[in-house]
Amino acid sequence: MSEFVITLRADGTIQDTVKWYKAKLNMFAASSPGRPIDSFTALEIRTYIVTLRERERWPGQKRQGGKLSIESVRNHVRALKAFFKWCRAEYNIVDPMERIRIPRRAEQPVKAIALDDIQKMIKVAAEDESAFGVRNLAMILFLTDTGCRAAGICGLTLDRLDLASHRAIVIEKGDKQRAVAFTPTTSEFLSAWLEVRPLVKHKHVFCSLHNGRRYGEPLTTNGLSQMLERVAKKAGVEGRVNPHSFRHGFARQYLFNGGNLATLSRLLGHASSDVTTRFYAVFTFAEQAAAHDQFTPINNLAIPQKGGD
Repeated sequence: MSEFVITLRADGTIQDTVKWYKAKLNMFAASSPGRPIDSFTALEIRTYIVTLRERERWPGQKRQGGKLSIESVRNHVRALKAFFKWCRAEYNIVDPMERIRIPRRAEQPVKAIALDDIQKMIKVAAEDESAFGVRNLAMILFLTDTGCRAAGICGLTLDRLDLASHRAIVIEKGDKQRAVAFTPTTSEFLSAWLEVRPLVKHKHVFCSLHNGRRYGEPLTTNGLSQMLERVAKKAGVEGRVNPHSFRHGFARQYLFNGGNLATLSRLLGHASSDVTTRFYAVFTFAEQAAAHDQFTPINNLAIPQKGGD
């Protein structure tokens, strides 16, 4: 398995993804220590998958108690499929995963921050006239307006921010660059932040303002999460407020407002609209029904009045 990891690194796979594979494959290896890779059968792999389905969550997971989620099981199977596919290509072994299906995905809950909650957070941040408030409001608006990832906003540098053109170049998922667009409104509040931003050597747009050794240092993704939690608590928000919930919120609202899926996929930096559909175009039945009432073709037809002449 170490050779597979080396291949991933040689191919430029980002560190977090390499760790993801290692965690899944190490668990599989621990279930059958010392076994040659070419000795596994499809039945043995399926038996292992059954144990995953029946396994309790392990210590350290955010949600304690209960069985592993179907998404966790899916991830383990996906990792095994990638690994054995590589083994087949590299060493010409029989792939025991060839006919094993990835378990069906359970219906995904809505992971987006509610629009009303964003409004409450904006109000609280706007009421704070200190540098903290100006920075926090600019960040909340940037997240809401662009749908960028936490790493993208925290890594944004001054030379990659173009207020006049309302665009920025963010670096996400390791070293992948992409352009994000934002409105003149967001540009206005970004400009207000830059006017009060400390004059420090670092070129990152957003920095820490807490007194101490980190003052003026680039804001970390953890620092971003903590800021959002503080503002949400003050605003009385109890729903999701993590940085990624803003990304989900951007995607859902974009579609609600009439945006098309293909353009949204590009705005989110996805290689395929399938990813956008699977993870971000997730709506409750009430939301689907509301969209149905707005866009159903019945609205475009002349329907005779019931009981009319």
